[in-house]
Amino acid sequence: MTATVLVVDDEKNIRRTLRMVLEGEGYEVDEAGTAEEGIARVDEGGVDLVILDVRLPGMSGLDALDKLRGLDPELPILMISGHASVGEAVRAVQTGATDFFEKPLDRDRVLVRVRNALETRRLQREVSRLRAGLDRRYEMIGESAVMRQLFHAIEKVAPTTGRVLITGESGTGKE
Repeated sequence: MTATVLVVDDEKNIRRTLRMVLEGEGYEVDEAGTAEEGIARVDEGGVDLVILDVRLPGMSGLDALDKLRGLDPELPILMISGHASVGEAVRAVQTGATDFFEKPLDRDRVLVRVRNALETRRLQREVSRLRAGLDRRYEMIGESAVMRQLFHAIEKVAPTTGRVLITGESGTGKE
């Protein structure tokens, strides 16, 4: 499956350069010239990663970052800037930016960070999917150490043909 990267930058040359680099690696690329356009595009769905400039006309990239986190808390967002202060970089990361780097953009650095962010998101989704599968598998609730021991015991006994006696007080759901 091809990942879709949204590039939000007011500089057309930056958008075009990132498009060429990312499409050359097989990514689909959408562009937006303002924060508002970028937010609308993410709200439509289908965006896997955002590259967002800090300084944009109208709404700033940092304000857009906050709104994007509200739309999709898991969405990887890479912040870029040609003239950001250390304070802006710190604020971006504290607000939830996945990464932050300065212009001029280095092709290899961009590709590594995009790959890493997308792989991290893929792994987070996989973990969530597997955890949900475990919960459904036993149809039991609990994540404590005692419950994990119980799940482990169930896994050991399940493939055998032996009988199991489950004891407990009336009404505790032993069925």
